[in-house]
Amino acid sequence: MSSPLKRRDLALTVDILDNLFGKIQPECLNILAQTFDTCTFGAHFATVSKYGVQDLLVRLELTKGRLEQVAAMQRLAFFGIPRFVPRVFEVGSLTTYSGQEVEFSITEYITGTVTLESVWQDLEDRQQAALMDSVVGAMKKLQALRLDNKAVKKILSKAFLSQEHGSLNPTIAGGPNLGCLESAVDFFSAIIKTNNPKSQSSAIRPSQSDTGIVITSEYIDIGQVQIPAYILRDLQDRFVFCHNDLEPRNILVRNASTKRKTNSYELVAIIDWEMSGFYPFAYEYSLKDHILGSSNLYFSWYSLFKSRTRCLLPAHKSTEAIIQAVDIIMSSRKRRMTKNVGVLLREKFLIRENLVKGEELAGGWVRQADAGDTIQYTKQDNDELLENVLKGLGRLL
Repeated sequence: MSSPLKRRDLALTVDILDNLFGKIQPECLNILAQTFDTCTFGAHFATVSKYGVQDLLVRLELTKGRLEQVAAMQRLAFFGIPRFVPRVFEVGSLTTYSGQEVEFSITEYITGTVTLESVWQDLEDRQQAALMDSVVGAMKKLQALRLDNKAVKKILSKAFLSQEHGSLNPTIAGGPNLGCLESAVDFFSAIIKTNNPKSQSSAIRPSQSDTGIVITSEYIDIGQVQIPAYILRDLQDRFVFCHNDLEPRNILVRNASTKRKTNSYELVAIIDWEMSGFYPFAYEYSLKDHILGSSNLYFSWYSLFKSRTRCLLPAHKSTEAIIQAVDIIMSSRKRRMTKNVGVLLREKFLIRENLVKGEELAGGWVRQADAGDTIQYTKQDNDELLENVLKGLGRLL
């Protein structure tokens, strides 16, 4: 196993392994991530497991119900793009000897790959573009899936049954992160609630002019956006299947180099479906603006994603409304987080990269006109940027 357990981490105990695998136990384990209420690990078997493969990825959680929903989304993604999504073998729950109830999911572990994050800067422009085109091609196939499709309903039905009526929710918009949404107003309310879990720094209220809504920041300079009723009605038909976290760390690639080509990689898998669900694509598109510099430290990936997916945005005022609303909600939340590592890292990143908001709303971040040549920063540079943030917070000497 990897590093020693922290005192309060969810422990990977013998009885959990017995419950998961029975008599045929894995030859070795590799803990990939571990917190108080989660544990993710790889399990390698000497021959094959009961699922017919040698390598498995197991996720343990104390949170009830969420893993089943995430697995349902991953199964749906596998249905849409089976070539690029790891298979889900089993989802369930178990009880430890101490009486603790733990939920688990067991999926395919894709071996012989690396994250795109680890090789992105080494790729030539044309290779980066080719990989982005592969990702966008997969996105288009996912967006073609519809909630009124019988196969889609069958895959999602068990995980998203109505607890009150024991039947399929009338509208399975949303997903594990924002919950089930039955209207466009629910969508905006969920974004506010999810991104401001303790105290809300933005609010939603009915519009006085019509039956629309107004989303307002508590900070005057961030402002507000009014979303008329006709835009809310239009949004009802704009929900498509989105991943919502398509960053290089969640994309697995394999070296496809030949004697003629070096540093050539091909798309193998898209992982981490926890934020996926049915949303307007403008939501996924606008999220990129707010995780640049924290979840993703490559401006080249960000700008290429924005340019290649611009064609997927509906040419409707609802697109502009979503981008404005997400910007108000996320910016208000970050304004309060004065000691958050991710927020402070992002601020330093934007300064380092000489980025400013473009004049066009959907354009997002752009380099300043007088920024000069683009500098290729290394992992060491990024680590030093994080170290400076931690030192500023007094967490490092």
